[in-house]
Amino acid sequence: MTTITQTTERIPEVPGLRPEQQEGRHCALCGRYLGAWARKLGGEQEWHGYVFQLWACSPQCPPRPISRRPPSGGHP
Repeated sequence: MTTITQTTERIPEVPGLRPEQQEGRHCALCGRYLGAWARKLGGEQEWHGYVFQLWACSPQCPPRPISRRPPSGGHP
């Protein structure tokens, strides 16, 4: 018996992602570093002759994207 599951999860377009997200090092949805715990996000996507497999946080992404501002304090 074959079970087909439908996903309602939004899969972003490859051109709108940062290189780290396209390469699968960061989550394609929220931008966080993935490390060893990740899940495939949809199937492979092709863009300009390149094949991409997008990855997302596991089990679920945070509700909002992370801040892209550098942390306060630290280096002068």
